[in-house]
Amino acid sequence: MADPSRMRQGRCDLGRPLLRQRLPRAHRFLRDGGRGERGSGDRSAEPDDRSLRDGRGVRGRKLDLHALHRVRLLDGRLLFGRGGGLELQRLLPQRNRLRGLRARRDRFLLRSEVLLRRGARPGALLAPPYVAVLHRGESLRRAVRRAHSGRGMHRHGGRGDELGGRQGALPLKGLAMSLAFGHHRTMTRRRGITIIGAAAAAAFFFAPPAAISRPDDAREDRAAKEAPAVEAVFYNGTIYTMDLERPVVEALAVGGGRIVAAGGSADLLADCPPGATRIDLGGRAVIPGLTDAHAHFLGYAERSAWIDLGGASSLADTKLRVSGRDSAGRSGWILGRGWDQNDWPEQVYPGRAELDAVTGSSPAYLVRVCGHAAWVNTAALRLAGVDARTPDPPGGRILRDAAGEATGILFDNAMDLVSRLVPPLSAAEKRRLLVEAAGRCLAAGLVGVHEMGISPETVELYRGLRDEPAFPFRITAYLEGSDPGVERLLEAGPSSPESREKFSIAGVKFYADGSLGARSAALLSDYSDDPGNRGIMVADPETLYARMRRSAERGFQTAVHAIGDAAVRAVLDVHERMAREGLSRDARHRIEHVQVVAPSDVPRFASLGVVPSMQFIHCTSDMAWAGARLGPVRETGAYAWRWLLDSFGRMPGGSDFPVEPIDPLLGMYAAATRMSLDGEPSGGWHPRQRLTVYEAVKAFTVDAAWAAHREDIAGSLAPGKLADFVVLSEDIFLVELAAIPRIDVLATVLGGEIVHRSGGF
Repeated sequence: MADPSRMRQGRCDLGRPLLRQRLPRAHRFLRDGGRGERGSGDRSAEPDDRSLRDGRGVRGRKLDLHALHRVRLLDGRLLFGRGGGLELQRLLPQRNRLRGLRARRDRFLLRSEVLLRRGARPGALLAPPYVAVLHRGESLRRAVRRAHSGRGMHRHGGRGDELGGRQGALPLKGLAMSLAFGHHRTMTRRRGITIIGAAAAAAFFFAPPAAISRPDDAREDRAAKEAPAVEAVFYNGTIYTMDLERPVVEALAVGGGRIVAAGGSADLLADCPPGATRIDLGGRAVIPGLTDAHAHFLGYAERSAWIDLGGASSLADTKLRVSGRDSAGRSGWILGRGWDQNDWPEQVYPGRAELDAVTGSSPAYLVRVCGHAAWVNTAALRLAGVDARTPDPPGGRILRDAAGEATGILFDNAMDLVSRLVPPLSAAEKRRLLVEAAGRCLAAGLVGVHEMGISPETVELYRGLRDEPAFPFRITAYLEGSDPGVERLLEAGPSSPESREKFSIAGVKFYADGSLGARSAALLSDYSDDPGNRGIMVADPETLYARMRRSAERGFQTAVHAIGDAAVRAVLDVHERMAREGLSRDARHRIEHVQVVAPSDVPRFASLGVVPSMQFIHCTSDMAWAGARLGPVRETGAYAWRWLLDSFGRMPGGSDFPVEPIDPLLGMYAAATRMSLDGEPSGGWHPRQRLTVYEAVKAFTVDAAWAAHREDIAGSLAPGKLADFVVLSEDIFLVELAAIPRIDVLATVLGGEIVHRSGGF
């Protein structure tokens, strides 16, 4: 039986166990190296009309696997070439035969679409992927044109995520990695074979790229004529472009901060002008520059000067770190971040008395790892004027003892009672810390972030750094929606396309609820481990609607923090209301986190065009206690990446740093395994929700760019786009999953310039 944990990961050998079980004769062809059943080398035979019918295996003649060009799983259709025409066959679900393909023997529907291209030479994987998903009422010609033009195969931005292999590697990984998709959706069971217009279809599927007219051909011709001079050629690499036109190339030519050409090393070196730099990649793997689609970059920079409480194993360990500080923070304040009571044996919130013992008369403000709770001492409460008579602020809560006195734990908006008293850093200090933080991000392979919830003052800070050579980093900003000072920026509208390379304003950030770890995420029913508590709605639906509407009317995206299922539903309700008023069409409004979602709300993301923005590492950080918070039934809808990706088709990925580490490879590992770094739990926590490695990389590249309306300049390594890419020590698509966190970033290239080197590169 196939190893399910490996079947889902997109390795180039994953087709073997699948073919052995479902397509036995095809598996023998692969086993024999493409020589046929008796090594005859006869590759002229084709499957007969019964081949693969109803998913019962190849019952006709030999299947030419070298003709396998692209793999697509959707709606149960199997599309392949035969002679001069095409056949469309149904691969029926047959749930009883699909048991054993998954570790937990989940029952799911098999939906597949496999494109076989007759006459393709082995390894010919760089041709355009003529994969078409036929929408209802759509002609084959229109579907093929749409797929070839790169506009994708999904209503909201495309599911064009097939990844071609390298020379000599059969691209069976798409078939294997996608088998377990869509177990939560139903499919109509239709039997029989549908023959598609052979002549018209063959004209599209088997013609060279130049023979297919595309709407943007003239634009590409103009771009080629206006391409800047080549300044450098990066060659001899395995470059995964994430571009459907040429998914894998050997070399990139760059100039003027953009990619001028992508192709073979020999061709690009032959065209390399005198004086241009030639950089040998040494056969290493290259992927597009990574973008964290949800981060708090300034907060991360500022927190580098705070006491790091992350990973403290007990209350005593946390107190020891606070007492071991060199001195009090700026203006006498003691500042720290990262504690998590869930990591302590007692798993209860600490009190101000414990903090008083190690801080004395200096005010202390220690932020929980999630950023939605703070632990403060008596001195800080006294400065803030918080006592038993202080009411809970709207959208916040003061934790109190039996006598009504504040214990020292403040949730969400109640944190502002103390945080507003912390003296801010000077602009010069912030600039220095931001430059240092950018260097650390570049070393991790990040070329930019979606900076969530910034003030007008921070906007001016970034604008001042935009042209600084010491700050080679890309910031896509989302304003803090609750800040009254952003009104002036809202009136000005989003940044123009011409000014998006280094710093731009794309949207506005709002909060709907708190965090799951602090039990302040808004749930539809009580917390399983805290009866009577359903969390906190930081903003009521009417207030949220008014603020989101104001931003949408001015052309901004909205990005709403919503973790609990009640908060997610409330935000979707707002979007539905805005859609009825015509304010959400193609805006790519976002919901951030979506850690708990009711199954009935999953399809609403696609129907409303709302982007689910995920931080995969939250799952592996929370899974040890998330079940206790949610209970066994609600837990199945926690961190439901597969459901949402199958429904919507796009999923930008981030980390929410400084809540989590900045390393995007940790996020990709979490997405593909749902396991801790030590491999627990075996097989992954709710493994049916895992992503493939390719989907995880796509989340930090293609989907991150698309989610911020930057797909025309970023996300993939195509001519005309920004020359941002990362050189890896290992091929992320070929290594074992456990090895992904150990991959080193050897070089980060931003705008064609190497801005980070390591490992002797």
